[in-house]
Amino acid sequence: MGKKNGHHVVGPGVYVSVFVALIILTVVTVWAANQHFGSDFINTVIAMSIATAKALLVAAFFMHLKYDGKMNVVFIALGLLLLAVLIGFSLVDIVNRPEYFGTP
Repeated sequence: MGKKNGHHVVGPGVYVSVFVALIILTVVTVWAANQHFGSDFINTVIAMSIATAKALLVAAFFMHLKYDGKMNVVFIALGLLLLAVLIGFSLVDIVNRPEYFGTP
């Protein structure tokens, strides 16, 4: 598990562990989709939380971001922050439309 030619080498055990974790999270996703946790908002938050955990696992291990330089992490975090701002502005626009609540 050392460095060879400047690249980080990851053993197959790490990939198998991440694969098992992704399978477990997929099963949890299917289970959560069939449950009602009180409101659609809570269901959406739970689904997005599980999806975020799966995306973080894929980004960290399969894209090797865990072993990458700190500057790449900063750029990825900045991109995710800008995506969150874009989604936030879109949600504010949608929620403030009169048609959204059924009033003309």
